[in-house]
Amino acid sequence: MKHDLSVMLIGQEKEAFDDEDWIFELKMDGIRVLAYIEDHQVDLRNKRNLKLIQRFPEMKDLGKYVRKDCILDGELYCYDQGQIDFSKIQRRALLRDPFKIRMQSHQTPAVFTAFDILYYGSDYVMDRPLMERKKILEKCIRQETAHFSRSRYIFEEGCFLYEKTKEKELEGIVAKKKDSLYKPGERTKQWIKIKYLKDDDFAVV
Repeated sequence: MKHDLSVMLIGQEKEAFDDEDWIFELKMDGIRVLAYIEDHQVDLRNKRNLKLIQRFPEMKDLGKYVRKDCILDGELYCYDQGQIDFSKIQRRALLRDPFKIRMQSHQTPAVFTAFDILYYGSDYVMDRPLMERKKILEKCIRQETAHFSRSRYIFEEGCFLYEKTKEKELEGIVAKKKDSLYKPGERTKQWIKIKYLKDDDFAVV
């Protein structure tokens, strides 16, 4: 299993909408990663293909919770007082000291939520429609834990999920075309970002 795939990227941002040809899921405010799980060994890579598993040792057990070797696409994030906190996962990703890494893995454990699957066993599944991949992902996961889960989604009602996101002050949602294929390294308009928490760039002078 080669560990050099690129993630498929969201190619558009727009307002919330309803559409029967789309599904909608929560957008996690974390680090996008690919999890390569082979012979119960785990390798985490970020969008730049940098290895992360040494900085998140609590992820080394992911192989226990899947039925076959696989490559999972998902988000790695941390909680602070019940809310996802990007600054915490960002700080953990920069740690180098082994003692601090072990300490933070207990004090601020990361969570990995998988929302797509690229390989299942020896089967290449990126050329299958999204809804088929979602079913394969569900079959692949043997057990969910406090630190490993799969993303849930709803059909058609993007506006409803967006309003729930606003109530909880979450980052937003992602809309995905039901029949979308997974194209590594491409930016696709079949995945749409719908953000609630707004951000901007400022110059400090």
